[in-house]
Amino acid sequence: MLGALTVALIQAAKSTVPRDPAKAARRFLKAAQKGNATAQFNLGVLYDTGRGVPRDLTIAVTWYGKAAHQGLAEAQFNLAQMYRLGDGAERDAAQAVKWFLKAAKQNHVLSQFNLSLMYEQGLGVDKDETKAANWCRKAAEQGHADAQYNLAQMYRLGQGVPRDAAEASKWFRRAAA
Repeated sequence: MLGALTVALIQAAKSTVPRDPAKAARRFLKAAQKGNATAQFNLGVLYDTGRGVPRDLTIAVTWYGKAAHQGLAEAQFNLAQMYRLGDGAERDAAQAVKWFLKAAKQNHVLSQFNLSLMYEQGLGVDKDETKAANWCRKAAEQGHADAQYNLAQMYRLGQGVPRDAAEASKWFRRAAA
């Protein structure tokens, strides 16, 4: 027998049958209330985007938070973004950094990239070019083009890393590929 989450995922993912986001939301809610992190995250996405439910960023933050506390990297990233932007929660750069860091430690590339920007700009943390470069490198090594470009610039300018024209050139080429 398929669980509520599986049925909801199938309902949301079928491309040959018209999607019913409201039905998926009801099924996600049942699974989310039982503590299923993936369902909690998906319910957050539905409230974030207004698909199948009225758009409510505060409720989205609540569901992202429940999933994030269970360690779901995508939820941690989305929660960090909500805090960074002040969407559905008070703008809080320190909370954004906290959640970006948790997801970044799970190799979530967008969190690594955003964390590098937070360190580079001193948002929610003390400005630290070395940490910015370290997180940027992790995202760049996973193929994130903006991170590759930023890392190239860091090597070109000697920000957080030793100035190195060859390394800069290597990362500029990867970013352009």
